[in-house]
Amino acid sequence: QQALQRSHVRKADRLVWLQRRLAQLHPGVALRQRAQRLDELEQRLERAIGQHLRHGHSVLARHTAHLRQASPALRLISARNRLESARIAIQRVVHRRVERARARIELAAGRLNAVSPLATLQRGYAIVSNAAGDVVTDATTLRSGDTIHARLAQGQFAARVDVVADDRSQEKT
Repeated sequence: QQALQRSHVRKADRLVWLQRRLAQLHPGVALRQRAQRLDELEQRLERAIGQHLRHGHSVLARHTAHLRQASPALRLISARNRLESARIAIQRVVHRRVERARARIELAAGRLNAVSPLATLQRGYAIVSNAAGDVVTDATTLRSGDTIHARLAQGQFAARVDVVADDRSQEKT
């Protein structure tokens, strides 16, 4: 009876083992295990793709920023700004120089006008010249009957010398 019980227990254990083994070898179990493995691989693939895409976006963003910084358009804008600043600075310098030159010219014109024979004429004097066109500065160089020309502020005329008087001789007496 004990031998039979032991044999029965062994055969029951063997049956349980065979049932488990059969359950493990069942195509549905293998299919469920493979489906679970497939789900795990699918999740890993999705994570890897997501990580790869995030890395790609990061690299793309860095390259885009680098391209924007190295863009000829930005350098062109910067060059245009520098050119405009230089143009304004040059205009200021030229304007200052022109104003200084204008002031110097006006000053020189004032000085020149002060010593100009034409300014003297405006004050009521005349420029007298002999027939040869030489300016007469001494009355003793003239003789009665000489033709002289007088230039005034407004026009000129010719005249004939009648009398020559020496102012120096009148001052002595």
